[in-house]
Amino acid sequence: MSCCKHPISSARTEENLVVYYITPSEKVLATARNWFGKENVISIEEFLE
Repeated sequence: MSCCKHPISSARTEENLVVYYITPSEKVLATARNWFGKENVISIEEFLE
């Protein structure tokens, strides 16, 4: 899925949504925190721990 000049990917199951953004700007991260909640926006490094 691509909506702008930056490629993103997403995967969805019935209960979980993953959105992977290669190089998110601070504005993108702020919007994601607003939409999904601060506790639900994590870096890939944090996810892989």
